Amino acid sequence: RRCGCLVFASRTSSAGRHERQSMSPFLDQFAELVSRDQFDLARASLLLAQDAYPDVDIAACVARLD
Repeated sequence: RRCGCLVFASRTSSAGRHERQSMSPFLDQFAELVSRDQFDLARASLLLAQDAYPDVDIAACVARLD
């Protein structure tokens, strides 16, 4: 079981290129979100939490914070 940390593995393809392998779809969403110049810190934090706790309802949690 993963600890929920943001970890990306790298592997070399048959063509000799490095390819990123993501650990989970939640972390893919997190990586996409935080790659922007500005992003919602609450949503980013909840995406990390969702990796460890898949039942986290991000929309409901953000609504409670707002």
